Amino acid sequence: MSGSTSYRFFAIHTPLTPVQRAQVRKLLRRVYPTTRRADFSYNVEGYDVPGGYKKLLAKYYDVMAREDDGQWTLAFVLAWTKKLEAKLRPYACDSWATATLSPSRN
Repeated sequence: MSGSTSYRFFAIHTPLTPVQRAQVRKLLRRVYPTTRRADFSYNVEGYDVPGGYKKLLAKYYDVMAREDDGQWTLAFVLAWTKKLEAKLRPYACDSWATATLSPSRN
């Protein structure tokens, strides 16, 4: 295990303001966010985003991708409604799942 964790955050819906970028920069000292994106890696095992990535998603970003020793996490911020919940219910996972995607061979 290398102990490396890489993050990519994306502001899709609304770009970050200069004030928001400064707030992200203060929270994550090694990051220089643009109006739409922040990329960074931690190369120390056991170290992670202060307060967790959900805090950044709740306040600044719409999408997050994290790679941690070959394990990927993808998170989205959605305007949640009962209608959306009903549409997404067939895709819910109640536990860790492994998905394999392959091209159709029709």
